[in-house]
Amino acid sequence: MYKYKIGYGTCEENSFVELEHEKKFKKKEVTQMVAEAIEALFPDKINDDVKTESGEYYEFAFKFDQFWRDGLSKSNIIDWLIENKGFKPIEYELVWSAWGWASVLDPKDWKMYRKNNDELAQITKYLNSKGITQEKFPFENWEKKLKKDIS
Repeated sequence: MYKYKIGYGTCEENSFVELEHEKKFKKKEVTQMVAEAIEALFPDKINDDVKTESGEYYEFAFKFDQFWRDGLSKSNIIDWLIENKGFKPIEYELVWSAWGWASVLDPKDWKMYRKNNDELAQITKYLNSKGITQEKFPFENWEKKLKKDIS
């Protein structure tokens, strides 16, 4: 099986889905399939909430991300590739993720998010037990510094 990572990205966000297929495709071939998927989503697959009261489409209605996994179309590119081109979702044994911005050293940092984030708590506990602590690696609180610099 060949693995494909299909998605889109902007300066602010990105979204990718990993699929597999028995055949090996070139980038141009996958691009053509995505174009066919978008074509197939017109016009009856477009949700009414992308239309104005006068029946015209909002400007954002045909932006690429609207046809993506969580876009405004009733179906989407990924579903279409699976249903019409023989792609299959990749099944993972495990998806590992820790919530992003909290310190790995300070168990009090982003405390409200740590309650539901066993991974980050486990990492912090392990590092602290090895002597890698916030006290050993102090930092200046940027929020306090910013307030001080502004005033």
